[in-house]
Amino acid sequence: MPREVWRKAGAAGLLCCDIPTEYGGAGGDFGHCAVVTEELARANLSGPGFVVHSDMVATYITRFGTEAQKEMIAFLESEPGRKAVKTLVPKLREQLGLDFVVVNGENAAAGFGITAKICAELHNAGVDCITTGNHVWDQREIVPYIAQDKRLLRPVNFPPGTPGWGANLFQTARGQKVVVINVMCRLFMDALDDPFRGVDVELAKYSLGGAYDLLARLGYSCLSPRPLHEKSDRETIADFQARAPFLSSR
Repeated sequence: MPREVWRKAGAAGLLCCDIPTEYGGAGGDFGHCAVVTEELARANLSGPGFVVHSDMVATYITRFGTEAQKEMIAFLESEPGRKAVKTLVPKLREQLGLDFVVVNGENAAAGFGITAKICAELHNAGVDCITTGNHVWDQREIVPYIAQDKRLLRPVNFPPGTPGWGANLFQTARGQKVVVINVMCRLFMDALDDPFRGVDVELAKYSLGGAYDLLARLGYSCLSPRPLHEKSDRETIADFQARAPFLSSR
């Protein structure tokens, strides 16, 4: 999608409707986002991906990000996001003494997948591991490349035989061992294998403890708390909360 289209969309108030004005948004609420989405659908304009940018990515940063991240609402969806990573990651590694850096790069190629060239740029900037999601295959050239780069992961719960790796063991410059597992949930997403079973399979390969740290990148489209229905499977819900307390606590 041409950059000029995004600039015009921003000028027209179609982006980040519910983001506070101090961070560059329109200062509205979810109702404004809903109106924009409905009108785009009415005009059959789902291609640009404005909803992904404004209602999904931006919202996570404004709700859970640091103040510095909120002031830099530039996402790894395109060239501005990549530029931010290349500029900030080397500085942050030095300032904070970071041992390991993971970024999600599935939309790094102008919002559609990732390329071998972009992977090289991110690695050279100090990114140790790149995770992905359902857009990982948007750029066809990545299919043969992903089998060669173990620092680029795809969701572990893709079907057997899928190119690439869903998890990998890394070692930092100080000798620390880090296991990264890339998993994708299934709500509003493709019908992939059970994400929890995929994680269990990978965890069985490693004896986690003093020798390892674990990073699990969980990709999901929507997870929202709501009252239990009278027919809800409470045992399944309890099992989910036990397995993923960092999500259920939200």
